[in-house]
Amino acid sequence: MGAYSQGTTAIQGRVTDEQGQGLIGALIRVKGSFNGTSTGKEGEFSLRGASLSDTLIVSYLGFHSKELALNSTKQPLTVVLAANTTSLHEVQIVSTGYQDIPKERVTGSFVQVDQELLNRRVSTDILSKLDGVAGGVYFNGTGGMLGQAYTLPNTLVSVNPANKLGINIRGQSTLSNLVSKDPLIVVDNFPYDGDINNLNPETVASVTVLKDAAAASIWGARAGNGVIVITTKKGKLQQKMQIDVTANSTIGNKPDVFADKNFLDAAGYISVEDSLYHKGYLTTDINNDFLFPALSPAVTVWEKLRLGEMEEAEAAKQIEAYKKQDIRHDIKKYVYQPSHDQQYALTARGGAEQLSYALGPGL
Repeated sequence: MGAYSQGTTAIQGRVTDEQGQGLIGALIRVKGSFNGTSTGKEGEFSLRGASLSDTLIVSYLGFHSKELALNSTKQPLTVVLAANTTSLHEVQIVSTGYQDIPKERVTGSFVQVDQELLNRRVSTDILSKLDGVAGGVYFNGTGGMLGQAYTLPNTLVSVNPANKLGINIRGQSTLSNLVSKDPLIVVDNFPYDGDINNLNPETVASVTVLKDAAAASIWGARAGNGVIVITTKKGKLQQKMQIDVTANSTIGNKPDVFADKNFLDAAGYISVEDSLYHKGYLTTDINNDFLFPALSPAVTVWEKLRLGEMEEAEAAKQIEAYKKQDIRHDIKKYVYQPSHDQQYALTARGGAEQLSYALGPGL
């Protein structure tokens, strides 16, 4: 085509992306006016009523707009637009264990814990990583490895056979005491009835906690105690192998042996024994020459004092020394040490044309 005339003319051209593919529906308009058109199925367009003094603005959703001065451009126009990745808003996907849907379409109450939140805590099991980051999830401390009891600090608890995991989501089902009080665990869209501690937390991509009756429409009566949906990391088709290495080390303080208020110290224990001894409650044990039951050091001192085998001043000195002894100091100094937990994990995932894989050994 030749050069433009000074009057109006028909401007023709094509709009493509950086790979040369035509962009359907791209908008071409004259700057400062309402004169414009859009591209066809191959990205081609024709705009009438423009002059050499005009400037065209070419725009397309998800791409950077471009301005072209017609007095320095020849026909036919070829406009290449660069993708604008920052203008595309990421759609947050929530997994209900049955399907993956956008967050805006999820009904009911739920909380989603992504990988960033999970990495805030270092633990060898996935449930401990939810403690403190998942709203509406109460850790009552009655669970443990394979249903065995463990105690929270300063708390004595017993195992509830119906609540082996030791967690509640808003509350528990009250239909029957024989029904499990544990929430339903769903791993990669399938109910999981095994030991939750067997799951490697480093292979978990996200966790969604379904907290109300809306989960029952998906999982039925088993959702009465809530649902914990766990999604693991997966490989993708035609993806090069990706290797992630994680090493965590946690150093904790010694246990506080003085926190238990139910502990009776040496002075209090000796005070009780003093009352029992002088009222004759320990006479049977003292005179038992057959079984020879063990006597505490304080009782032994009082008995020696009664038999005249020890001076009163010496007895009082030893009793005061016993009152100052506290085994908890020895336990804290010689038995307990600062905890040092280490965790190492290696994950590899990728895929070929028809096969994807994900491996996640841990230590």
